[in-house]
Amino acid sequence: MTGMFNRDAEVRVLGSKFFAVYEVDALRRAQEEAGLGFDNHRLDDLPAKVQQRVQALGYDVDYFETGKVLTLMMQDHGAALANLTLPALHHIGGSSFQILMDQTPETLRQRLNRLLPAAAQAVLRRRRMARLRARYRHRYANAPEAELQVNVEQRLLRRDPVRQYFLAVMQALSSHKPAPLPVVTGDSETDGKICNVRSAMIDLFERDLPVHLDIVSE
Repeated sequence: MTGMFNRDAEVRVLGSKFFAVYEVDALRRAQEEAGLGFDNHRLDDLPAKVQQRVQALGYDVDYFETGKVLTLMMQDHGAALANLTLPALHHIGGSSFQILMDQTPETLRQRLNRLLPAAAQAVLRRRRMARLRARYRHRYANAPEAELQVNVEQRLLRRDPVRQYFLAVMQALSSHKPAPLPVVTGDSETDGKICNVRSAMIDLFERDLPVHLDIVSE
């Protein structure tokens, strides 16, 4: 149960590792009773009583990302939680990781792969997807096939291009240069969010920097 899932089919709140506001007493009670913090957890590593309650709630999954077990335990003890969509709040993940990757010297294998023709690169992407599916299938042994596919596509097809794009936007705007046009992932919901976040970033830089930015028009 990874970070991209914040509610289930019954609209039970699963939590978000990006931004959350808690009622402190309810959170502390859940932490004390479960003996857990905000770590990632494998089902087999949870205390026996917590493992039983999680499974009783219908979550017989192998892996829980940041805060998800605590969120379930809070609701199990009567806390009322809600997942809200705030139009002005945007999460941009992976920027620090991308900076680290950009500063890491390219390996010989990476250089050779980059020089391969498009057809060969497509074969490598399919192989990488197959390896990723196998890894996710091992980690999330009980996950439905649809959830597994979402995780694979989100990581391989969208995560890397999106984080690279938003780092490029931040670097351009902070250097008083035009923001690059939106990257296209092929997923309409994701592409819409990218355009919204791009516009919000441009507005932020225009408002907070006393300079005129020559913004590329849509």
